[in-house]
Amino acid sequence: MFYDDGTKYRVRIVDDNGKFVGAGKFVTIKVGSKTFTVKTDKNGYATLTIPNTITPGKYTIVVTYAGQSVKNTLQVKQILTSAKTVNVKKSASKLVLKATLKGKTVLKNKVVKFKVNGKTYSGKTNSKGIVQITIKKADLKKLKAGKTYTVSITYSKDTIKTSLKVKR
Repeated sequence: MFYDDGTKYRVRIVDDNGKFVGAGKFVTIKVGSKTFTVKTDKNGYATLTIPNTITPGKYTIVVTYAGQSVKNTLQVKQILTSAKTVNVKKSASKLVLKATLKGKTVLKNKVVKFKVNGKTYSGKTNSKGIVQITIKKADLKKLKAGKTYTVSITYSKDTIKTSLKVKR
């Protein structure tokens, strides 16, 4: 699944007699270190919408009902991308940082935050899922030439890091 795309994890519960359980039975679903309790529907299905607190990575899902457990694997894919390294001259008049927000669909009008040298900038994605922010010359002057800075790019609870190299 892609991060924060509303994917549902669904499992059907069978009792000791081999029949599907009815509505209202509580099932424990553990995704990584987070535990959720879900009720079954009339057909015995327990459905969990994966929340955005589950950040990109690989997780083990453990479903438990009446002492019985089943394991599955969940891969949450990154939807935030950017260049690994950005170079800028100290004398530049401005710096434009870009990031793309794309999962199953293009994510329009979403707020993405960039944090550079302790200062936070934010922007909204366009119709193609691309966000651009401009760092003005006054803020570039505060950066030291020959040094590399970490740029944190965040959407919701999803964060990636890139490098910003300042050249003479």
